[in-house]
Amino acid sequence: MKRIKFILRVTTLAFIGFIFATSCKSAQECKGIVIVSTTDENGVKVPVPECNLTIGESSFSEDMYRKVTTDEDGQYEGTWKYDAYLKVVAKKTINNRTVQGTAFLKLNRGETTNVEILLK
Repeated sequence: MKRIKFILRVTTLAFIGFIFATSCKSAQECKGIVIVSTTDENGVKVPVPECNLTIGESSFSEDMYRKVTTDEDGQYEGTWKYDAYLKVVAKKTINNRTVQGTAFLKLNRGETTNVEILLK
């Protein structure tokens, strides 16, 4: 009888732990970091500051679609409420020449996703 009570308690605690863990995860946001770089004349990778980024599609909700620029380190960091798989297009005019690159940002709740775009 004691063994059955013990098994029942362990099972109940495991179930409660599972519910708590999944409910906590659903309350967390998704974090995405986009890093934009290019190569210089020596082939060395350098960050691209003030690069224009289009994240998602214009038909998406305001929560998902963004037009932003990178900081002085060539990075953009954002948070989203929902999991998503978003197309990221980076464009910048350098020396009178427009260069661009594309990548996809996969967002998962409670996680930070990094994506790097190399402009060509």
